[in-house]
Amino acid sequence: MNTAKQFTQLMEIAERALEADNLEMEAKFAKGDLSEAYVSYKTDRKLDDIKRGSDEWDGMLLATKSEYEVSSKAKRQAYNAKRRLQSSIIRYRAGA
Repeated sequence: MNTAKQFTQLMEIAERALEADNLEMEAKFAKGDLSEAYVSYKTDRKLDDIKRGSDEWDGMLLATKSEYEVSSKAKRQAYNAKRRLQSSIIRYRAGA
């Protein structure tokens, strides 16, 4: 493998590593926002514990649907970025 190609592949790995790190951080923030939304829901309604499958549970899920969707999307994006990074590393190691 020539030096220019190696350099290009290493730059791709670096860019993908930064992307994966940024998306992982975004996923953590989104998960924190979702947790805060759950706590806020329970606090506003003076609920200590909500049992899964109860009416309160269903209400909480409905009230925090947008935060859940943002968190799920961020988690998927972080996962996919890690896969892209791993693919770049595999290509580099294979000398492709």
